[in-house]
Amino acid sequence: MGGGRPCRHQFRRRPRRIPAHGAVGARHAREPRDRGGNERDNAREKPARAKSEKRVPLKQKISDAEAEIARITGIIAKIDTALALPDLFKRDPKQAAQLSKARAGAESALQRAEEAWLAASSQYDEATG
Repeated sequence: MGGGRPCRHQFRRRPRRIPAHGAVGARHAREPRDRGGNERDNAREKPARAKSEKRVPLKQKISDAEAEIARITGIIAKIDTALALPDLFKRDPKQAAQLSKARAGAESALQRAEEAWLAASSQYDEATG
C-alpha cells in the first residue's frame, strides 16, 4: 500500500470481448439478416404472438390472485382459531373486539381477491378463445 511500483497484474491487457448473438454490430455468416421478403409469414405470426403475449400477464394475475386468496384464507383461519377460545370474550373483551374487526377486514379483502381472480380468469378465457 505504499508509494512503490504498481503490481504486474495492473498492466495486463484484458481479452477482447466478442459481441453476443444479436448484439449491435454482430454479423454471423450462418444467419443472414431477414430483409422483409416474407411479409405474409410475419403477418401470420404477429396475431398468434400477440395472443400469447396477452395470456402471460393474465396467467400472472390469476396466480397472484390465487396466492392472495390462500394468504387471506390462512389469516382468517388463524383469527377463527383465536376467536374459538371459550373464555376470550370474558377474559379480554378488547382483544375479542379487535379480532372480530380484523376478521371482518380479512373477509372483505378475501372478497376483493376473489373478484380479482374471477375478472382475470374471465379475461384469460376470452384471450384463449
